[in-house]
Amino acid sequence: MLAITKLLSPRDLALVLKVLGWAFLAFFGLRLLYFFFLAWRIDREASAVASGRLSTRQIPPERVSAVRNKAIGNLYASLGALLGAPPDRAEERERNFARLRELQEEEAAAMQRWFDEHSPLKPGEGFRAIREARALLARYENPPATDSPALHQG
Repeated sequence: MLAITKLLSPRDLALVLKVLGWAFLAFFGLRLLYFFFLAWRIDREASAVASGRLSTRQIPPERVSAVRNKAIGNLYASLGALLGAPPDRAEERERNFARLRELQEEEAAAMQRWFDEHSPLKPGEGFRAIREARALLARYENPPATDSPALHQG
């Protein structure tokens, strides 16, 4: 920093810092706008998914989980309001329950796929590895004799 102050006059340095400050503010302002847009878009897609107008297969993979979770939350909120509703809204209540079950099953299947893909051991392999380790331990557990030459070589 000291070398820069020697190369630039105080006025030029102030101008550079001012430009960098505005660039910093513009960059983070645009990032903030992007995140607000993304949240708005997820809300819209979640409403459409919760109502059944949109399938999660029509959403880009990077947003599916967020949209599905938001849709499940929306359905829980709407079901809370419908629980005390008159009997003539029973069909809507049942439709929402069915959609909620469907989305929860999708979420469970997605979680299962993720764990299957990212698990270092497949189901049952952990117990097999433990049995093999115990068998190897039992096989090589016998210590060498005390008069063994390998112990006396030091």
